[in-house]
Parts: sequence; structure tokens; C-alpha cells
Amino acid sequence: PACAVRRVANMPQLARAVVELQAAGAGSVTVQLLANMSVGGEGGADVLGGWPGGGGGAPDAAPAAPVSAHTALHVYTNLTLTGGGGPGGYGGGSHLRDDWVWGNLMGRPGAGPQARPCVELDFGLHRFLLWLQGNTSTVTFQGLTLANLPRGPDSVFPISLILTSMWPLAYTRLLSGPASRRVVLSNVTLMVPEDLVSYTAYWTGISASPVGSVRGTGSWNGSMVNGTLAVSPDGSSLAMARVDNLQSAWRNLTLTSAPCHAPPLMPSSGLMQMVPGAPLTSAGKVSGAGSAAELLRYLQDPPTPYVVLTANISLARADLAAVLLAGNATEDASTGRPAMITVTAPVTIIGAWDRPTLLDLGGEAALLQLSLPPGQQVSLKRLTLAGLAPALDWQTLPQYVNTTLNDLWAFEFPRGRNSLYLENVSLLVPPREAAAMLLVRDPANTSLLLDPAPAPLDLLPDGATWLRAWAAVQQLGDARVPAAPNIRLHRRLQED
Repeated sequence: PACAVRRVANMPQLARAVVELQAAGAGSVTVQLLANMSVGGEGGADVLGGWPGGGGGAPDAAPAAPVSAHTALHVYTNLTLTGGGGPGGYGGGSHLRDDWVWGNLMGRPGAGPQARPCVELDFGLHRFLLWLQGNTSTVTFQGLTLANLPRGPDSVFPISLILTSMWPLAYTRLLSGPASRRVVLSNVTLMVPEDLVSYTAYWTGISASPVGSVRGTGSWNGSMVNGTLAVSPDGSSLAMARVDNLQSAWRNLTLTSAPCHAPPLMPSSGLMQMVPGAPLTSAGKVSGAGSAAELLRYLQDPPTPYVVLTANISLARADLAAVLLAGNATEDASTGRPAMITVTAPVTIIGAWDRPTLLDLGGEAALLQLSLPPGQQVSLKRLTLAGLAPALDWQTLPQYVNTTLNDLWAFEFPRGRNSLYLENVSLLVPPREAAAMLLVRDPANTSLLLDPAPAPLDLLPDGATWLRAWAAVQQLGDARVPAAPNIRLHRRLQED
């Protein structure tokens, strides 16, 4: 048949309808949802299991196919999922009342929450449930409320945080090239975290600006906006009459943070916390690094001013082996150590906002050469630094102690320039150094610096001399110490 239609009342029925109607050779398939349904409820988790992978793919495109294809529904024809009529609904599921989008947001009489599409599909934060095969099939959501949309995989950060990219669908996502429509949202409400509403309102508005220079700052968004944007007075909802992207089309789309049926499972999309202190930072200025190779590549040739670590990363020699072979760094033949990797442009390396992120410097000194002009910095934020090393002999003057790890000797730079900036960073140091630092930084303990050294200060061989010299450097405000507000000090769990 040219077109096949089926009504369903639960998730297993929906899955069977998609499979059976496509198998019957229908040119297009329409499935009408007669009731609220949720992935993970009513047997849905068994039928529509999430894509267990989630990684892979180039930074500018999501994987084209699931890691385990049998856990996703294959879609190889045009598929429409539409809502059903019923009490408080709009009848037939094809169109909302003409005034709903604008009336609901602008406070016109007769418009209210009951005017929202009355059937809700709750994705339960599962991604890649529908696998769009080939390059021509399109999925249309029509007359539905879509709840609990998932984030995308870390491999496509930060686009992964933009939930309107519809990560329940698996297909190759493009940032450039000819338009190829894969997703249509028509008369749909997306229930999303409040920060995504604010972020989308701002950048979609920028993309719609009549001023070319302003519109250009939102070019990363790839949106071509036609028609009116409306934001509710309290900022909790955004309505868009018409938005065309490279691979998607929105018609009368509403984003709201107000739940309809299913409780929200994600308090924040992460977009507003992506860059500390800059909640509306363009996603086009942020890159994601999930490996040592990616991090080092971005340090040497930063494509964006911000790099967010999407995984714990180690720069230990064993972990750098593949990077060395790839030519991103070299080994110093005279020492057998990795040669310094030169950083020439300011860049901010940031840990993930929703979980602790570890950067292991591999116990190497002079690993990164910061060759930045005066006044420019490499910044580290929201990170835990491990694998700190003492200075090499040539990194300090003879009269300076060089056994402390907290001076971050992996970074080589003229210490008078403050080329390194730390904010909300934890340093993992040996227990002896942690104890010494805590003693020295406590003004009540200054008398303990006098000979003979009391027992608590006998931390290292010739502990009193070492500590007294280290304290003098710190108390003089030595320029070797990088500017580092909000540094937290942690002891290692075991003795070295």
C-alpha cells in the first residue's frame, strides 16, 4: 500500500506497528497514539531498548548506525507519529487550534495548559530508539507532547546538550552540505529543562536578527527562522511558528519546562553550565575532548577558546604512546621523555559540569610549553589534577626548592608572567606535601618554622630546612606560583 495507518494504545503496539507496516511494503507509515506512553513503561523498555553504545563518530557527526542495531527500531520509509483526539484534545490529532501557540503564551482568553497536545510520548532519557536507515527516510512527530528527551553522545559535545536535535533518533547529523530533511516537528510541544528554553530562545533569536553582524554570531546554530518567536512572560516557554534547519523543520513548535504528564527526569540540559561564568556561551566556541590525542590537538591548534573534557584523560607516557606515533608530540632523544608540546594561543580547559573530571599529567615535568604573549593565559577550571611531578633541575634556580608538586611543573612558562590560571581545581599531592602546605598556610603555625624542627615537621629528609625554604618562597609571593583562586588540596589515598 502507498500509505498505511494504525492506531496504538501502548509502546509494544507502537513497535509492532512500525515493524509490520514497513514490512508490508507501505510507502509511508502513520501511527496514531491514543494514549500517553513511555519508553520504559508498559513493556516499552523490552521493545525499545536504548542504543547501548553512545560513542564513536567524528566530532561533527553522530554515528550513522547503532552499535547494536537490534535494540533500535529500523525506519526505512517515511514515518509519522501523531497524537489522538479525546477529552481536552483538539480532535483528530492533525492540527492544534489556530490560536493555541500564540494564545497559550501571550495570555489570550481560553488558552491554557489543557490546550497542549493531549497525548504525551515520554522517551525516558533513552537515545537512539529509532534508526533512520539510508538518506531519504523522514520521521514526523505531529500533535504530540514529547517528554524527557535525552542528551546526545559525548563524542558530539556540545551539540549533544541541545535536546531539540532529537537524540531519540539515530542518523548521520551534518553541520554543512545540502539540506536533507530527516525530522519534522509539527504542532509539537517539547518538555525540556528550563535552561534549554532560555538558551534556545536567546540563540534562535540571534539567528533571526535582521542585522547581519548579529545574525552571524549565531551561524553555528544553523537555523533559518521564519515567522514569529514568542516567549512567555515568565520565560518558561518559547513558541516558534517556523524554523528550518539543515536536516529538520519545526512548525508551530513549543518548548516548555512545565511538565504535562511524565515527571521531568533531567533537571538541567547543561548548556548554561557548559562554560563557568558564561551561561550563554555559543556552542560554536566550545569543543569536546574525550582523549589525550584530542586534548593535545586542541592545545596546539585550538579550534575554539574552550575545551571541555568529556572523559577522564591521562597524559602519562603509556597513554601518550599513540599520540606520539600520530605525530602530535615527539620524544626527546636525549632524555627519552616526551618533548614539550607547545601551546601558543589562550585556551580554557574545563571539566564536565555534572561529574568530577580528572586530568592526569602523568608525573611528567616540562610537558607543556606555554609560549603565549604577555597577558594571555591557559586556564584550567573545574578539574582534578593528578600525576603532578617535581621540577626538573633546569626549571628552577638553585636557591629555590623544586620538590613541591603544587607548582605544576608539567607547565613550563616564564613564571613571572602568570601564564597559567586555575579556578575550582583540586590538586592530588602526597600526604607529606599536603601536611606541609596546611601547616605553612596557617598563620598560627609560623613559629614551627624555627630550628629545631618539631616532630610534626619531620616530613622529609631534612624536613625543617625544606619546609622553611618552601615557606619563604610562598610568603614572598614568588612569581613562580600561578594565579590560582579556589584551589582545593587533596591527599593521595596511599603513601608514595
